[in-house]
Amino acid sequence: MRILFRNFTMILCLAILSAPLFANVKGSDIPPDTADEILVIDGTQVFTFRGELTGFSPAARKNRAQSRIEDLIKREIPGEVTSKQINEGNLIMLGDRGIFVITPGDIDPLKNGTVKSETQKVTDLLNNLFEAERKKRTSSAYIFAVIQSVTALALFILFIIFTARSTKKLNDFISSKLATGGKTVKSDLLKAFHAEEITARAGNLITAVSWIIYLIMTYVFITFMLTRFPQTKNFGNALGSYLNAAFSATFSSIISSIPDLMIVAVITFCAWIINRISRLLFDMIEQEKISMPVIFPDTAQPTRRIVTTLIWIFGIIAAYPYLPGSGSEAFKGISIMLGLIVSLGSSGIMSQAMSGLILMYSRTFRPGDFVKTGDVEGIVISLGMLSTKIRNIKNEEITVPNAVLVGSATTNFTRLHKEMGLVISTSVTIGYNTPWRQVHAMLIMAAEKTEGVKRNPAPYVLQTALSDFYVEYRLFAPVEEVNGRPAVLNRLHQNIQDVFNEYGVQIMSPNYEADPPQPVLVPKDRWFEAPAKNNEKNN
Repeated sequence: MRILFRNFTMILCLAILSAPLFANVKGSDIPPDTADEILVIDGTQVFTFRGELTGFSPAARKNRAQSRIEDLIKREIPGEVTSKQINEGNLIMLGDRGIFVITPGDIDPLKNGTVKSETQKVTDLLNNLFEAERKKRTSSAYIFAVIQSVTALALFILFIIFTARSTKKLNDFISSKLATGGKTVKSDLLKAFHAEEITARAGNLITAVSWIIYLIMTYVFITFMLTRFPQTKNFGNALGSYLNAAFSATFSSIISSIPDLMIVAVITFCAWIINRISRLLFDMIEQEKISMPVIFPDTAQPTRRIVTTLIWIFGIIAAYPYLPGSGSEAFKGISIMLGLIVSLGSSGIMSQAMSGLILMYSRTFRPGDFVKTGDVEGIVISLGMLSTKIRNIKNEEITVPNAVLVGSATTNFTRLHKEMGLVISTSVTIGYNTPWRQVHAMLIMAAEKTEGVKRNPAPYVLQTALSDFYVEYRLFAPVEEVNGRPAVLNRLHQNIQDVFNEYGVQIMSPNYEADPPQPVLVPKDRWFEAPAKNNEKNN
């Protein structure tokens, strides 16, 4: 209750302090071209000034009359409204004090009225208004106004309490529905977020809406309170007129914007239809149901995204002039700010985006390919406009900027695998005292023993260098699965070591300086020393 009272006091003070800002606002349904000429008392149109009098314009005459009447009302309303004939016309008087003059120039010629009839009409109207004003100044009227004010205050406090409790219950409801064990969210769409974070955001939104409701209701309450008493009635009417004018302007703006909004809806619908057709077309190209000379199946989706972006950009450009407020200074300022942001931050983004387009349309690789670029080797997970994600053999996801890929050599092990097959290679260096035919046979034997190496076409060996102390032999072996290349290469190296140890041939890598007293070999009976385990079926 203490917090509620504090919030209420804060809102009330803010509303009272801001009320003078709108105190001078005059609101009415009078057209703007004649509003300055119409005398309005307590919301009632009393008289329209049309002609000049002794050099005073109709607007000046109206302001002087209204000032005199309001001054009399503030002090006391003396006597009855009467009229007196003078040279310029009829003088309207309150007691013994003149208020304004009705001249022949003020009579509307289209209504066939006279100065006398208009004078009688004005005196009757003012007498009724002033009589009602006198009644409001009686003790019973003040008591009734106090009762109304107290009732309004009680209802206002009840409304504040009801809104505060409703806000708390709504927050509790959202928290209970979102949370699953207090940690995660049930919805798949929001499963990446924590329930506490979502509850906090929803709570902030609900609190902001409730504060807006508080402020509006406080404004209405203050306006009602001020209009209950004669001394503050004009002030309250000004506040009410401002609020009424604001809502009327908003409603009128919404109504007048409906035709433009319908055009925006039509443009949006057309853009959506065109986008759906293009999406269906590119999906058929990707599934190879149809073919186009410049679009390949693996570039269909990137092209679809580009076409979709262009369609919506053109749609926004076409719909922008019809958006409500598009010609306002606020929209112009937002456009300038967005242009500045794009111009300052687009250089790096555009470089990455253009590199992504180059990778897509040069068909360097696509998701699922096994590639090597620089020190990164693995399977392509995704190829985006700004970066490419690769999963390496250690099951790590590596993000490589597209500009880096364009600026470096990239090896695609998958591209030609279906047509020609992937061939892995490794090299060993053997001394000149070992027959090269024996080395060829041992390397091929190791390849044939390796799981994942194809038998057709058969592995083969090339002697790639005759160095000072050894010969370099390179084994080439076709593999069955591209993605298993690291594992196959690992097993191939293991089998090469085993075969060379079995036949007593020493591998001379990396350098050879002199023949050792005994060959550097691992005897077969020591191949599976602890902690190694013999998992071979034949041993």
